[in-house]
Amino acid sequence: MKRMERWWVPAATLVLLAAGCGSSPGDCGTCDPGFVCYFGTCVPDLDAAGADADADGDADADGHEIPGADTPVEVVAEAEADTVEPPVDVPVDVAPDIAPDVAPDVPPPCRDPVGHDEDDDGIDDACDACPTVPDPDQLDGDGDGLGDACEARDPGLLSRLDAFAAFLDNRLETRARWLNNGGTWTPAPDTVTGSSSPYGADRWLESRADAPYAAEARFRPREAPRSGSNYTGVLFGLQGGTGGAAATWWGCFFEWDARTLTLWRNDGRSITNVASAAGAVEDNATPRDAARRLRAIWDGRQIVCTFDNEAGGHGELAHAVDPFTGISLAGMGGLRVYNETAAFLSFVLYR
Repeated sequence: MKRMERWWVPAATLVLLAAGCGSSPGDCGTCDPGFVCYFGTCVPDLDAAGADADADGDADADGHEIPGADTPVEVVAEAEADTVEPPVDVPVDVAPDIAPDVAPDVPPPCRDPVGHDEDDDGIDDACDACPTVPDPDQLDGDGDGLGDACEARDPGLLSRLDAFAAFLDNRLETRARWLNNGGTWTPAPDTVTGSSSPYGADRWLESRADAPYAAEARFRPREAPRSGSNYTGVLFGLQGGTGGAAATWWGCFFEWDARTLTLWRNDGRSITNVASAAGAVEDNATPRDAARRLRAIWDGRQIVCTFDNEAGGHGELAHAVDPFTGISLAGMGGLRVYNETAAFLSFVLYR
């Protein structure tokens, strides 16, 4: 590349002054101040100009001007003056498209709600695939309409709610008749309270079931009228006595004092403890008013009793039943208290 150089000639040297100068250095006549005679021509006195220029340090020894420290210096780039390179598009890092946060799958809004949510999971009872167990995701792996949270062990065992009672006056409330036997039963919005002392009190639903089925009751113990043997239970296989015969039933029970889970049978003559879960099923510190759930499952081969509470307590027991005894397990389901008072929150019969 060619470097472009700048050069200049003082304008004063280009000016020819008036005549009066001769053809020799001594024949100049009279020159104006600041000029000297040079071979018959008046020219600027460079010695005088140099002295003035040197005063500010902006001239060299020959009187040529040089840039001062505070004088901008024009710099010409080392490139052909008429060559202009067009701008080059430089790729700019662009963040890749990021999918916005997508809400997890949620069930559609309930189109015909009843305005009640028994398990407080945000799903109205009218649209809840499992209305007594919190299941906001409404999972239903086998697509039978009964949510996974309500399936009993084998997903193919149960497939629907045959009766669901939240003890409210709405279209979901079972229209089957409730029958009371002993004690006192006090209905109230969202609960029915049973109390008995010193004997037991039963309340059952006139809706008969056969294997496989499950009966479930949710409750909160309130107070024990008598000390010891304070039972709250869910009944199943209940058959009302006729012609003076006593009713018979099976039941899964929670006992408050020992915090145990037991299976009992009433054959019309006596009530017998058939099986018990090993050890307590909840911590003794669990308060009385904590919500609890009992479920009895009859699959045609064995009875399974399960217990859980809102504090995370859990227990279960299983009891095999011979075919002859199994005949007695077809029947109704219901509620029972013995030396106890309990507020029942819901009852479900699964088929």
